[in-house]
Amino acid sequence: MISVENIKKALSVTLPERWEALAETVDEGALAFFEKEALCRFFEEYPIFPDHAAMLLEAAKAIHKNEALRDYMLLLSRAISDWDTIQEDIAALTLPVPAEKEERLPFDMMPLLACLPHIPPIFAALRQRGVEEKVLFDTFSVIDTMMPPPPAQKAFDKGNLSWVQHYLHGVNLRIGHLFFHRIDDMYNAHFGVYRSSGGQYRLLAEKGTYHLNGHLVSSKESPQEGDFTASLSETEEYYEAYYISEEGLVHPEATRLDKKDWTRVGGHESPSITIHIPSGPGLTPENVKASFRAALDFHRRHFPEFKPLFFHCHSWLLDTQHRQFLPPTSNILAFQSCFIHGNTTSYDNCVFDFLFRCRKENLQDLPESSSLQRTIKRHLLEGNHIYEQNGVIPLEWVKEYK
Repeated sequence: MISVENIKKALSVTLPERWEALAETVDEGALAFFEKEALCRFFEEYPIFPDHAAMLLEAAKAIHKNEALRDYMLLLSRAISDWDTIQEDIAALTLPVPAEKEERLPFDMMPLLACLPHIPPIFAALRQRGVEEKVLFDTFSVIDTMMPPPPAQKAFDKGNLSWVQHYLHGVNLRIGHLFFHRIDDMYNAHFGVYRSSGGQYRLLAEKGTYHLNGHLVSSKESPQEGDFTASLSETEEYYEAYYISEEGLVHPEATRLDKKDWTRVGGHESPSITIHIPSGPGLTPENVKASFRAALDFHRRHFPEFKPLFFHCHSWLLDTQHRQFLPPTSNILAFQSCFIHGNTTSYDNCVFDFLFRCRKENLQDLPESSSLQRTIKRHLLEGNHIYEQNGVIPLEWVKEYK
C-alpha cells in the first residue's frame, strides 16, 4: 500500500491531509497504465502529444525506478478522479524537485503523466454526448503546447496541472478558434447585468472592494486609504449599485436604475460560458464570431441541461488601455468590441504569463519577438500596467452575428 509519510519524507513535499485516507483507495493495478507497452498504445490511440510522447515514455521509465516518485504519481492520479476536491488538493500540495545530482525529466513530467489515465474516460464520456472528434483532439492537443523545454522553466508546473483539470473533466473545450468553459457563476465578475426596456445593457458593480482609482482590490493587496465596497440595494422602485465606466473602473458613488425602465437579467451568480483565448495568430473578427456561434450551438446540442445566460471573459486582452497604442484595425480591439466591459482587477500577472511567457523580474529582459511584445514592453517600462478586465456578451447578440 502507498505510504503518504514515505512520499513526504523521501521527496520533501507537502501533501493534502485527505490523501492519508485516499492512499488506501489507490487501485493496485493502476501502475499497469504506465508500463511502456500500455503507454505506447495510449499515444497511438490518442495522438495528442506529437512533441512530447517520446519524452513522456522516457520519464515514465525513470519514474518506475524511484518508488516514492512512482507512488506520488499514482496518488496524484487517484486524486484527479475527484473533480470536487482536486483544485483544493493542488493548492495544498508541493511538487517534488530533483536533488542536485538527480535527473530532472521524471520530476518535470510526473504531474502530466498522472493526468494521462483520465483522458480515455473523458473522451468516452464526451463521445457519448455526440461531441465531434475534431473538438476532442483540438482541445486535448493544447496540453502538448504547455511545456516549454527545460531548463527554461519547470516543464509541467502546478499552474499547468490545475488548468488541465478543466480538460480532464470536460468543462473546457476548444470550438473553432477559442476555448469555452462552462461555469456555474462568473469568477472575478462582481457586477449585475441590467437591460433596459429599449434593449440597452449596463453593468453595475454589486460586490467587491475597490481602490479610489476604480480597480478591484486583489486578495494579495493590503487595504489602502479611500478603498470602498460596492453593494446592491433594491427597492420596489429602483436598483442601486456602483457605476462601471467603459474603461472598467468602478466609481465610488452609487447610481440608481429605475425599475420602470431597467430589469436585472443576471450577474456574477449566473451560469455562463467563459471564453479563453489561445496563444498565437488567428484572433480575427471572422474566427471569433464563428467560434461564438458554433459554441452556442454546440452547448445547446451536447449539453442541453446547461442553461448559460452570457458569454463571459476575464483577460488582459480586454484591458481598454490597448486602445492607446494599437491601431483601429487591431484584432484585439475588434475582440474587445464584442463585450460589455465590466470591472478590472488591479494585478497584471497574466500579460507576463500569456504574452511574454515569463515572469517580470526585470522588465528590460522581456522578449521583443513580436510587435505586440515590443509595444506592451515599452508601455510597462514607462511605469504602466496591463490589467485583467471582465466582459460579458448577451446570448441574443451572438444569434445576430453574421
